Amino acid sequence: MLKIRKSFLLNSNGFTLLELLVVIVIIGLLASIAIPSFSDAAYKSKNKKVEADIRVLQSAAELYYAENNKYPEELHELVDSDILKEIPKDPWGGDYKIDNGEVSSSKTSDE
Repeated sequence: MLKIRKSFLLNSNGFTLLELLVVIVIIGLLASIAIPSFSDAAYKSKNKKVEADIRVLQSAAELYYAENNKYPEELHELVDSDILKEIPKDPWGGDYKIDNGEVSSSKTSDE
């Protein structure tokens, strides 16, 4: 039994081309399934961050209104009045804006 194993190990030269091709095809199939899932998850997480940021900015604008009886004309007024430490960055590369108390993103996810 020991001689059979030794001779098998001595005679094996590595993987055949067919075995390598099968492994490469399997890896390619797995990657083609996984990559769209990851990009979809990144898209959804950016959208969720925008929604959360808008809720925070909207709440801060309401607090500003309660203290000053008017909405801020620019979001930096929320920082100047010590309601927020900083204005969050839009993950799509745009800026958040406020118009008559309504906070929105200047860049949409579809652009």
